[in-house]
This record gives sequence, C-alpha cells and structure tokens, in this order.
Amino acid sequence: MFRQWLNEQNISSNTHNKLSPYGFSIDNPGGGWLASQRKRAMLNKTRGDVTAVADSIPMSVDELLMLPGEEGEHLAMDTELAQHKIKELANSIKNKGLEYGPMVWVSVNGRASVAEGNHRIRAAKLAKMDTIPVQFRWFAGSEQEQYGKHWSADQIANRI
Repeated sequence: MFRQWLNEQNISSNTHNKLSPYGFSIDNPGGGWLASQRKRAMLNKTRGDVTAVADSIPMSVDELLMLPGEEGEHLAMDTELAQHKIKELANSIKNKGLEYGPMVWVSVNGRASVAEGNHRIRAAKLAKMDTIPVQFRWFAGSEQEQYGKHWSADQIANRI
C-alpha cells in the first residue's frame, strides 16, 4: 500500500529510503487537490502549500552558493557589514560547528532559493566545509521530478 502511494506521488521507494534518515516526509494527497494547488500557485505567483519536507540533508556548499536568496539577499553579501557577519559566523562554525543549517524552498516551477541562511552558507565556505545540513521545503508538488526538476526529491537523493 505504501509503495503504491509513493508511486502516486512520483517518488521512488529508493528516494524515500535514502531521504527518510534526514526527516523526509510528504503531505501531498495528489489528484485534484495537487492540480488546484499548482494552478493557484502559478496563477497567483505564490508558492502554494508545503507538500514535502526534509530537516537535515547534507548538501554541497558550492552548489548552495549558486542559489539565489528568496528575497534577493544573496545580492547583499558583499557589503562590509555582511562580510563582518560572515567572518564571525565562520569563526563560530570552526569553534562550535554549524548550529543551524540553511533552509531551501523549492517552488512550484522547480525554482530553488535560500529562504534562510545566506550568511551561514558563505561562512561554511569560509570555514572550509564541503557539505552542510540543509532543511528543505517543497511547495505544491515540487518534490516530484516532473515539477521540481533539478531540486526534486529524487534529484536530491541522487546527490547524497
């Protein structure tokens, strides 16, 4: 029954097994509900409801650096104040480790962005970390390969 449900979600059992240790869960009834979520999100240019989450997936810092900030925060990382904060965070990471990973949102169009943690990603790079734990939130079915493209649950599982 569970495998059939995963298939209806367009999520492979392998993906679910790989991501489960990282707090992966799906709340997506699919069918007409999903179709209306996607349509509403696209028409209103909103994200829609969260349909899947993961709490701590190890991701490449270099790959995360390529993502935009949700509100354009990535464009302000070169200011003197931001650089000071990044250096302080990098020192803290070296001494205490990374307390909280960044949060990445994947929208209905498959676009991924950093919702929280632009400074932390850059500080992790400065602290010479290769990977960091990332919280993911997929919206309106974007965890599915056909919607999430490069940032679908299957694609993320293949990178681990």
